[in-house]
Order: sequence, then structure tokens, then C-alpha cells
Amino acid sequence: IPSNNSDPVTSLQLYNNTIVAAYGSGHIKLFNAQTGVIICSIAAHVKWITAIAMFGSKLATVGEDCVLNVFSLPSGNSTEVTLLATNNVKNIVITGVQFFTEDTVALSAYDTKGVIMFSLK
Repeated sequence: IPSNNSDPVTSLQLYNNTIVAAYGSGHIKLFNAQTGVIICSIAAHVKWITAIAMFGSKLATVGEDCVLNVFSLPSGNSTEVTLLATNNVKNIVITGVQFFTEDTVALSAYDTKGVIMFSLK
């Protein structure tokens, strides 16, 4: 992955032949895993992205802006990314995200006991 010399990579996932990289700037960038060429860039959050998770072509992202976003990533030669869901979780700093099922996402948060569950339906 080429360095942009300004924002640190905060999280990584591999999807098919695509590297999904989250950045401190709030951006998600998709790179071809073989060539390193950027496929697309997503302005996903207004603050630091703290975690990302994948379930098939679905990408969940969380950040210091207290937002959970779920995107559908492109397949084949497409570069189109679709926002499937967004949820503002008030007054907590979300530190982790994981899919439990295709339509259920679990969040962990700084200084919060337990796990916060969200249905995407």
C-alpha cells in the first residue's frame, strides 16, 4: 500500500483481491492487493476510524465520531460503493466492530461495559 505520508493506517481487512485500509483521516481506501493501485477512496468518517469488519462484501466501519457505517463494496471491475446503513451512537467512543450475522453488528466502546448490538434491518 503506498504511503500518503500524512495519515496513519488504523485498520486493515482483505476482501477478495482487495486490501481495505482505514485511515486516521476518516477515509477508507481500497487497493488492488497484487499491484497496490488504488481502486477507490471513501470519506467514511469525520474523525479517526477505530475499527473495521467484513462480512462478504459488507464493510462495517466505526470511528471517534461515534458513527457506525455499513457499506457494500464493489465487485468485479466496478468501483461503486454503496452506503447501506449509518447509525450515530451518542456519547461513546466506539473502539471495535464485528459482524455476528449478515444483518447484526456488535460494537465495543471505550470505558463501556458490555457489547452494543445493532440490527441492520
